[in-house]
Amino acid sequence: MSLGLHSVTEVGENAMMCRSRLGWCVGLMTALWLVPRVGSAEDEVWVGREFVPRSTCRPKIGIQDIPLNRLPLPFKVQQVRGEWLWVGQAWVKKRDVTPVVELIEEFSVDRWGNSLMLPVTIRGRRHYFTFDTGSEYCVVDSTLRSAFPASEDQHGFAAEDPPLFRRLEDTYLGTSRMPVHCDAICLDLSNFRWPSGYGIHGVLGMNFLNRYVVQFEFDSGKLSFMKAAPHFAQWQLTARYDAERPVWEVEFDDRGKVPFLIDTGMVGGPAVQLESGIFQELVDRNRISHVYDGKVQTLFGVVRRRFGTIDHFGIAGWELKSPQVGEGSNMLGLNFLKGRVILFDFPNKSIHVRKK
Repeated sequence: MSLGLHSVTEVGENAMMCRSRLGWCVGLMTALWLVPRVGSAEDEVWVGREFVPRSTCRPKIGIQDIPLNRLPLPFKVQQVRGEWLWVGQAWVKKRDVTPVVELIEEFSVDRWGNSLMLPVTIRGRRHYFTFDTGSEYCVVDSTLRSAFPASEDQHGFAAEDPPLFRRLEDTYLGTSRMPVHCDAICLDLSNFRWPSGYGIHGVLGMNFLNRYVVQFEFDSGKLSFMKAAPHFAQWQLTARYDAERPVWEVEFDDRGKVPFLIDTGMVGGPAVQLESGIFQELVDRNRISHVYDGKVQTLFGVVRRRFGTIDHFGIAGWELKSPQVGEGSNMLGLNFLKGRVILFDFPNKSIHVRKK
C-alpha cells in the first residue's frame, strides 16, 4: 500500500511539473508572438533614450500586465522589437511613451470633436481656455477684465474704452505652470459659454502657442506640450503661416494649391469650410449636395452660412469621403483631424502627421 501511494504521489508531482513547464513554454511563446521580429534600422532612434509613460501605457511580459508603479521611471530603452520597446523589466508600446527631454505636460481633452479645453490658472483661480490655432491672439472673457492691465500695444485696433487688448499676468497653463504672459483680446464669451455647456473663459491663441511644439491625438483625446519635436514623426507636410497661424496648401479640384487655415477652434460642425465662391461653384457642379442654411457663433457674433455634403475632400493621401462642409473662409476644422496624430512644430513652422 505504501508503495502504491508513493507511486501515485510521484505521478502527480511529475504531472504538475509537466504542466508548469508547459505553462512556462506557452508564456514564452506568447511573449515572442507579442513582440514580432523586425530589423534594427530605427533602433538608434529609440535605444538609449529616456521616455515617460503616457496614460495609455500598459507594460507587459508575455500576456501578463506589469503594474506601472513597479517600473523605474523614466524608462530607458534597451531593445526594440517592432512596435515594442524593452525597458529593462517589461515591454511597452512605442505609442504609449513620450521622450522625457521633450515633454512638458500632457492633457486629456475631448475625443468627439468638441472644444479642446485646457486648465489655466489666473491669480490662483482655475479657469478653462480653448486650444485654438485659428486665433491669432489669445482671448480673455470680459468678466476677468479687472484682473489684467490694459496692454500698451493695441495691435493696430482703434482705441476703445475700456481698451480691447489686456496684458495677461500671473497666468499659467497646467500643473507645469507654463506662463501665459502675452496680450489678449478682452471679449464677452458668454455666447460660447452657456449654449455649449463649457465653462469657457478664454482662448489660447497663436501669440502664446507659437513658442511650443504641440502634439494632438484626436482619437485618444491627448494634447501634449513639448520643448522640441520628437525625431520619429512619420512624415512632414508643407506648411506656411498666415498672421502666425498654420496654413496647408491643398491641391484642390482643378485650382492648384489652395491655402486652408488649420483651425482647432472650428468645432462641433463641418470638417471643412470653403470660400463662398468655391462653395457655390461646387454646388452648381453637384459636388456639394444636401445644402441647408444655418447659424454659426463666432467671437464677434452670430452669422448665417450654408452647409452641405461634399463628395470627397483630402490632402496628401488623406481623403475624407462625404464630409460635411460649411461656407465661409477656407479652413480645416477639428473633425478633419480624426484618425491622425498631428504634431505642430510651431517654432520651426512645420507640421508632422501620422496615422493613429
